[in-house]
Amino acid sequence: MAQETSIKVKIDDNEALQALREMAALVGQISEGLGGLQVPPDAVPSAPPSAPSAPSEEREEETRRERRVGAFRQALQAETRASIQALTSPQTMSALTSRFGQMIGNIGKAMGGFTGALGTTAGETIGILGRSLAAREARLGDMINLEALETEMSGVIDTGDAQGLATARETELARLGLDPTQARQFMLGVAGATGLATTGEELSAGRLARLATAERTGVSAQSLAGLAGVIAQNTGVAVGRSLDASLALRNIAERQLDLRGSGVERFLGQLGGFVEGLTARGIGAPTAETARTLTGIRAATGQRGQRPLQIMQSLSGLGQGAFGQIAGPLQEIAQMSVFADIMSRSTDLFSAMQEAETLQADPGAIPSIISQTLGGGRTAQAALAAVPGIGTRDARGLLGLSRGAIETGDRLSPAQVSANLQLSGAQAEQTRQTISSLRDPRSTETFQKMIEVSGSMERSTLKASENIDLLTKIIEIQVKLSEQITGAVNQVSKILDRLQSFL
Repeated sequence: MAQETSIKVKIDDNEALQALREMAALVGQISEGLGGLQVPPDAVPSAPPSAPSAPSEEREEETRRERRVGAFRQALQAETRASIQALTSPQTMSALTSRFGQMIGNIGKAMGGFTGALGTTAGETIGILGRSLAAREARLGDMINLEALETEMSGVIDTGDAQGLATARETELARLGLDPTQARQFMLGVAGATGLATTGEELSAGRLARLATAERTGVSAQSLAGLAGVIAQNTGVAVGRSLDASLALRNIAERQLDLRGSGVERFLGQLGGFVEGLTARGIGAPTAETARTLTGIRAATGQRGQRPLQIMQSLSGLGQGAFGQIAGPLQEIAQMSVFADIMSRSTDLFSAMQEAETLQADPGAIPSIISQTLGGGRTAQAALAAVPGIGTRDARGLLGLSRGAIETGDRLSPAQVSANLQLSGAQAEQTRQTISSLRDPRSTETFQKMIEVSGSMERSTLKASENIDLLTKIIEIQVKLSEQITGAVNQVSKILDRLQSFL
């Protein structure tokens, strides 16, 4: 028995060597047709001499061998044709790997024996690699998209590691149903809506979770971030604290003013407009005081919804009118100070008009003119504060206004941005090379012929549906066939029910 096993192994090895020789010969034929590939003469080893066998055994083995060789030759030819077709068609790496694994496995099955079993196992292993590559290719688009989003984050959010920031925050956001792509888009939306420089620390996991919770419960996180930007602009506090204040105002709107959903968003928008109007007039409005005023009006009047904010805006209008009454004469004094300075430096009315135009285009000298005319004390501050849009908060600082330094360099260089786009850059470069290889007259002629054939085939296909009678008959048959299939399925369902009852 041991001797028979040894003989079989030698025969299988001989068959494997013979198969390799035939494969080499076939590759040589293909090489001649392609005019390129060369096969070394010693690429396939020669078969070792086999042990002598009895005449009858030799004939039987020869017959089996011929059948196996014939099957192997057919399999090899079929796999060669399929491989050539795959290699000359647009294919992904996973598809090519899977095709190679199928080829090795099919050839192994045709060879049989110990060597064939090894080939089959190798083919299955390569198939696993192909499926792994297919899964990786399916995620390549996601990875490129994440790369682009993180690059955008590095421009919107002040952070030295956008990828690390996004990775650290995505776990918290995943609990609220945001996948990695949605988490990065969410962070971009929040930071972009504030309109101010926002650091990664200000977009803490807790703040983002609260904003995402608001988003999930009907209040846009971008509305909250927009109000936070207005609050930060008005009060000068950091964006992180402004986001907390915006969330607090959302809670007041829901819990004390009985607003929900779009009503909360309208409230946030109107409150943002109110605060922005104060900012435009140079007036600071502490968020806590504004909130207390709103809740006080709610308690005093019993009104809810948008009404307390409307009442607060009306009361603020009275204060604005009183300021105008006080500031009116002072504004005239400030204007006369500028007028006197212009006339003192002008030779005639035309040159005075030119000086006034210069001050309109570059008004940086006006605070110093007022200070020189009225002195640098509170009188000059009051005159400057009376100018519409300045206010008392900024008047003192403006009296010492001087030319400031400017920074005109890019905050992020092209090299810094491209360093974050390695996969996107690689894909774009490969696409560029492919497109460049097609920008030649022969490819243009081919494309034109493809367009012509495509149009002709489409028109031919459309002609097939011009016969309305035939279409009607086909549709009627399809409907009847669908009804019959449905009936058959129902019958099978009844049979299964009966079978289940018996069981």
